Amino acid sequence: MSRPIAVLVPCYNVGESCVAVICGAAQHADLCVAVDDGSTDDTASHMQNLRLQNLMVIRHEHNRGKGAAILTGFRSILSARPETTAIVTLDGDGQHDPGLIPEFAQKQEQTGADLVYGNRMLDQQTMPWHRRQLNALSNRLISNICKQRIFDSQCGFRLYSKGLIEALANELKSNRYELETEVLIKATQKGMRIETVPVSTIYTRQIMKLSHHSLADVLRIARLLTRYLF
Repeated sequence: MSRPIAVLVPCYNVGESCVAVICGAAQHADLCVAVDDGSTDDTASHMQNLRLQNLMVIRHEHNRGKGAAILTGFRSILSARPETTAIVTLDGDGQHDPGLIPEFAQKQEQTGADLVYGNRMLDQQTMPWHRRQLNALSNRLISNICKQRIFDSQCGFRLYSKGLIEALANELKSNRYELETEVLIKATQKGMRIETVPVSTIYTRQIMKLSHHSLADVLRIARLLTRYLF
């Protein structure tokens, strides 16, 4: 990767699982920022025990939501490394393969995209049935709102350009899982270019236990989509 790139790993009660994700991600970035969003387990201690030269660990004293953790990470990265051109986000529970980070950077370099998101829909065999159905519904709704095909609106494995972050920073109202959906909508409203890369789905029993995507998050996303649809 020829341009300065950073990686952001938001974590909440993922315990030791974050170690492999952070170590793997740090190999592909000038700076890796891990945000502990008020975890009540041993996530914080696992982060603090890591000895990586390019790692910055940030902690929210209380759980504020995935969106808030992402925004904290964005601000911290651009403050510490203003030369950063793009930030890749991936979840700390292990469902995203850090080895795919270069593919996101390559896609942006080839296309000049403002946002590159992972598409898990090409490999749904290991994805739980209820998630497949919810993803299919949300993809159809958000595609209608964005007026372009969105293949995987809920995937948190993404690359955000610095330009997109700066353009949307003061407009985003969400602070939990729905932030990633809001970014897609606002990016298309501003005519920004969106691309996608295929990613594998990693849904082990352990990862499913660590997933904190709740009914409340589904309802928040539904309210967000309803607001833009009607």
